[in-house]
Amino acid sequence: MLPASSFIGLVYFGLYRWMTAEKKRTNYPGSIYGWMHPLAQASILGFLAAIGTIDGAGYPDLHSYGAVFFFIVLFLITAVVTLVLRDIH
Repeated sequence: MLPASSFIGLVYFGLYRWMTAEKKRTNYPGSIYGWMHPLAQASILGFLAAIGTIDGAGYPDLHSYGAVFFFIVLFLITAVVTLVLRDIH
């Protein structure tokens, strides 16, 4: 699952680079919440933990916590990016 987690990291990186470029292009005065990018990258560790223990035989708690952390951060990123891009538009 290393390729999948690498792709997710690339998507997060590209998304925040694109939002930064759009902020400069449109002279948007608000914040694009750049602090969420490191949090998004950290959520990839939760994804790796969830996928690495998907059978749940040895570490069911690690699987649960990793998956919940990843999906909560993914939901937050989706919501924040949607709101910021709506404001930029």
